[in-house]
Formats: sequence, structure tokens, C-alpha cells
Amino acid sequence: MIVINIINGMINMQEIELYYWWQSFSEAQACSHDNRLLGISPGFLNTSEGPDFESAEFRLDGIVYRGDVEIHIRLSDWRTHGHHLDPRYDRVMLHLIWEDIRDKDAKVFNSRGAAIKTISFTGFPKCRIKKVPALCLRIRKPNDRLLRRLSFDRFLQQGRSLAKRKAGDNRDQALYQQILYLIGKPGNSHPFKQLGEILSWQDLMMMRKRYHLSPEGWHYLFMRLAGLASIDRSHPEEHLLPALPFRKEVWAGAGHRPQNRPGNRLYGLACFVAAMPSVSLRLTWQEVLGQRLPVKAAIEKLVAAHRTPGGKGWGNAQVLEIIGNIILPYFYVEAVADGSNGFADYIVEVFYNLPRASPYGRLKVFRPVYENSYCFYRDQAYLHVYNHYCRYNNCRTCPLRDQVEID
Repeated sequence: MIVINIINGMINMQEIELYYWWQSFSEAQACSHDNRLLGISPGFLNTSEGPDFESAEFRLDGIVYRGDVEIHIRLSDWRTHGHHLDPRYDRVMLHLIWEDIRDKDAKVFNSRGAAIKTISFTGFPKCRIKKVPALCLRIRKPNDRLLRRLSFDRFLQQGRSLAKRKAGDNRDQALYQQILYLIGKPGNSHPFKQLGEILSWQDLMMMRKRYHLSPEGWHYLFMRLAGLASIDRSHPEEHLLPALPFRKEVWAGAGHRPQNRPGNRLYGLACFVAAMPSVSLRLTWQEVLGQRLPVKAAIEKLVAAHRTPGGKGWGNAQVLEIIGNIILPYFYVEAVADGSNGFADYIVEVFYNLPRASPYGRLKVFRPVYENSYCFYRDQAYLHVYNHYCRYNNCRTCPLRDQVEID
């Protein structure tokens, strides 16, 4: 069955699980509870930029459609990801979301202004998912050239995704919310992202300029806003707080290590905001990368700029995730767009030399070839394969198909 984590009535679902659900729903030619939607064919999973499934077939409100399908967690993700401005999504005939919507006429619009109907998965019957086998058996070790290409595919997708998010938001706000989303993984991504919407980057920088808060002051502000700290009327930052929309129950412990707790991650954010040399995230990172230091020195300087001193907050693994999944992809796409090919090559070199952040439990499927000594880009290569190709009976599409067989 699909694995769903429930936190205080809120459901944390990953899009990849929804892909499985749509595939199973369509392959079984199942019908939604209200008989509006009948699955005929799920289409082909798109592993590059564009709609999630191409050339799908389904019957909606008595009419048979053949076209693309896009899947999201929330209705608002359509605009957040910039799909309403992207012509590649003009062939989307169906928008599926996990969020429960009561409006049966809910719709989004493509770049031509045409309406696309939105259906919630909450109206789907429960499906038993055929899982991929637990272990891939190696025929021969994948060569480094292939792993570099696969990791670069993921690297480029992340950079383009960040560039698209700027379409409906300012640059620093988009980067700030992506940092919050990342540090919230695995169980708190959406509460962290909502926190970034309530207390925007512009709000933070205005407060930083006016009040010069210490890391402890910022931490108290974040904790109170998140509903994770009790009221202290005597605290000097208490008067700065807006309305408090969070309850403590919406946060998950997310693991056994203290570093995984939301309060510790907020402390890391507090130290970073207090120590920033600029009011702009981009300028803070540009100050380091723009020097074009030797690769090892550049990595050390980036890590030092984000790592929380004293062992509480953001450790090396958390910081390397931010560098490899946000900072470097963003600057690469920006450099290519500006025609700065030399700087783009430098960014890629930094990426390929990042040390390993932390092991990914989901990659145990590659245990015979996935080694603890791997560096960051190799982990990203296998993660890309797992997220985009590891489906039941889908091994023929795997880029490692000539080197891996399934037990």
C-alpha cells in the first residue's frame, strides 16, 4: 500500500508516491468515487522538464481525453512552479493534486489562458502498489562518466526549477523558501515552507536592519512563530511577532537525531540570518563563488558560511545539501543564461568535488554498487535514477539497464 505519514490530521505525501497511484489507477482502469474520472492509460513518465506524464488517456465527465497529466501536492503548486507561463504545459489535459478540494469546478490555466480541470486524489479508490524489487544486482560497476551525466541531469533540473520559481516571486524569497523546504526534510518540508510565506525574506531583512537581533533573538522569534516555544512577555523580541498560525502538533520529530528536530534547524537558520554579510542571499553566495577560489577552498568557505558553530543547528551534511541542491544549481543556470560559460564550468567543477553529505536510505536498493565512500555527485546520480526510473516492470527505461539486472 502507499505509505502515508499523518501529522495532526495533515498528510505529508511525496509526489513520487502519487505517480505510483496514478499509474496503478489507470492500469486497473479504475473509476473515481464520484464516477467523474476513469483511467484508461497512465501515459509515459517524463524524466526531464515538462509534464509528469505524457500521452495519457482517460475519461473525464463522459469525454475521453488524450494528452498530458501534471501531478502536484497542492492546487497552488501549479502557479508556484510557473506552469501557467510555460508553453510546455499547454498539452496538459488533467491536473491531479493530493490536497482535498471541495470545489468540483476547480481549475488552473495554461500559458494560453485555457482552463485545465483539477481532480483530487482523495476521490480515488485505494490502490495496492506493486513495489520495485528490493535489490538491484550489479553486472558491472557503472562507469564514472555515466554517473556524472546522471548527476548533472538532476543538477540541471534543480537549477531550472529554481529559475522557474522566480517567475512569480522575487529571487531571494524563492531561494529562501527552497532552503526552508530542504531543511524541513523529511517530515517538515511543508510547515517550513509555510513559515517562509508568513515571515518573508523581505520581512526578515527589514527586521534585521532595524533591530540587529542576536542568533538567540532570531531563534526565539522563529520558535514562537512556529508555535514551538512558550510565551515570554518579558522577552525583547516578543513585540515583533505577528499572528501565530502554527500549533506545535503540526511539526514532526523527523528522526531520532537531535539535528532532525525543527527547533535545531530553526537555530541553524537563526545563526545564518544573524551572520549574513548582505541582505541578499544571492549576493552572500556571490561573494564567495565570485572570487573563483581553488575548488577545495571555495567549498570550505561556503560550508563555513552556513555551518552553525557549537554543534547545534546546521551540521556539515545539512550545509552540503543546501550547497549542492540550491546554491550551485541556481548559479549554474544563472551563469548559462548570462552567457558566463567560464563561470558555469567553475560551478560544475565545484559540484563534482563536493564531499558526501549523508547516506540516503532509499538507495539501499542499489546496495551492491552504492558505497559509503561515494561523493556527493554519485549519490545524486543514484537518487536521480531512483526517483525517475525505478518503477515496477520499468527496468527497460533505466539508464543503467546495460549494467544492472533486477532480482
